[in-house]
Amino acid sequence: MTDAINLLVQQFQNGQLSRREVVTGLAALFAAATGSAAQSPGPPVAVRTLNHASISVTDIKRSVDFYQSLFGMRIISQQGTGNNPIAGGDGSVVNLAPGAGPEFIGIYQGKPAGDIGHFCLGVQNFDADRVLASLQSRGVKASIRTRGQSREIFLTDPDNISVQLTDATYCGGSGLRGNECK
Repeated sequence: MTDAINLLVQQFQNGQLSRREVVTGLAALFAAATGSAAQSPGPPVAVRTLNHASISVTDIKRSVDFYQSLFGMRIISQQGTGNNPIAGGDGSVVNLAPGAGPEFIGIYQGKPAGDIGHFCLGVQNFDADRVLASLQSRGVKASIRTRGQSREIFLTDPDNISVQLTDATYCGGSGLRGNECK
C-alpha cells in the first residue's frame, strides 16, 4: 500500500494527476484496505476478559483473611465440588473479587502451595459446544467440565499451563453461565 501511495504522490508532483485525482486514489486505497481487513477471519475463540486466576494455599481461611483485610476483597462465591481438577485439598474453593466482578481470585488448598492452578479467560456469549468444536478443529485437546449447570472448557497451553474458558460474566457461582453470585 505504501508503494501505491508513493506512486500517487509522485504522479501528482510530476503533474500527471490533479489534487482531486490524488484524493480519490487515496480514498480508494483506504477503502480497499478497510474492506479486506473487515473480511479477514478473526480468532477462533475471541476472549474478552481475564476472568480469574486460581491459586493454591496451605490454609484457605488464613489466605481469605489476608486478601480481605489487606486489599478489601469480598467473597463472591464458594465452591465445594469433588470433581474440581485441582490437586490436593478437599475441593473447596473460595472466590474473592477485587471489585464489582465478575473477575476474581480463586483460593483453594493444594500442594504445593503457591502454584497458580490455572487462569480463566472470559468469552463473550460463551457456547461451550461451539468453542470446543472450534478448538478441536484446530487440533487443540480440550474438554468440557460441568459444574452445577455451568459448562466450562479446560485445555492446556504448549507449556502445560491449564487454561479455563467460560462466559465473560462467570463469577464462580451457580446458573447456566456460572454468573449467579452474591
